[in-house]
Amino acid sequence: MKFKQYINESNGNVSLSTILLMLYNNCLPYLKELHKAFPNNKKGNIFFLSGRSDSRDMFKKDIRTDRQPKDMPYEAHQGLDDAFQKEFGVYYRSESIFVIGNLNTADMYGDNVYMIFPTKNYSYIWSNTVSDLYSDSDDGNVFVDIDELSWDDQDDLTDEVNALLRDRWSERFGEPDSEGRWEYTNSGEENESDDAFGHQGESLEDFDERLSSDGYETYIDGFEWIPMYDEDEYIDDEFNDLYNEMNDQKIDEINDGVAGKIEEVVNSYTEGNYKAAIQSGNEIMLSGKSYIAIREDLYGVALGLWFGDHSYKDIDKYKKDLKSKNKEKAISKLQKWYDSKGQKMPRQLNLFDNM
Repeated sequence: MKFKQYINESNGNVSLSTILLMLYNNCLPYLKELHKAFPNNKKGNIFFLSGRSDSRDMFKKDIRTDRQPKDMPYEAHQGLDDAFQKEFGVYYRSESIFVIGNLNTADMYGDNVYMIFPTKNYSYIWSNTVSDLYSDSDDGNVFVDIDELSWDDQDDLTDEVNALLRDRWSERFGEPDSEGRWEYTNSGEENESDDAFGHQGESLEDFDERLSSDGYETYIDGFEWIPMYDEDEYIDDEFNDLYNEMNDQKIDEINDGVAGKIEEVVNSYTEGNYKAAIQSGNEIMLSGKSYIAIREDLYGVALGLWFGDHSYKDIDKYKKDLKSKNKEKAISKLQKWYDSKGQKMPRQLNLFDNM
């Protein structure tokens, strides 16, 4: 039976031997790395895992090369993608799938957890310090710092510009003897003359001298300081230029901050080292042509025992072993494991037929 026929089955009756042969024929480089990293695993997950909204036993799928961000701002996504390509030669944000080695974390996403087996040529990167480049949690998520640098609150900038313009207006026009004029009001009734100094018949210098000698309080009831520029009009006229100037400055500051944070993030990533990647429990970006996904709840125990609890030195002999007495040995190991749990071994794990 061909692989395309199996991927449409959802009854959990595909034999373990059939699955293993599919993996050997399509994913041998990955199986070799898996074997090298976990030669005698007794417990714990040893596979790439991914939560999916799917119910099939297994399926094969191409890895997208045009992935778009769902939550991350596009500029940050693109900046990270370019930085990963420069460092590792792969656009890992847009040309990968996200997997993880922690079963509990994978189970938080989608309806079922799948073991992911990359086909032929593949590569992956991971970080000891980054659990998820963008998540709802601050725990291990350095992208939170980048997100905090984002400038998208125009109300804050508007308030900041208005406050600065009011300060500038006050310094330039709001204080006596700045840019404006004194106007004689005759205790509240405005004089016919628009120029207080003309009304007094004095020059500005003479008035300043008399004001200094007699005291400002002598004339305060009769004069009012009239700014050259109305405050609201000044703010309206100057607002757009200052807003654009300050907005550009903040964008430059944000870009500098994001660039520095992106460099810090990318420098924390490692390419390869499968065992450490799985055991980190952090997000792993997996790139390649395609992958086979197999339901973890149906076949995880069987495949974990098969690949993780053995003494084979040459993985290329696995196909022959499946057709020899070693398959009975594998079945016996599985049976003992289920017996120790007081459970009945699923029927599909004992179907070493159609070889």
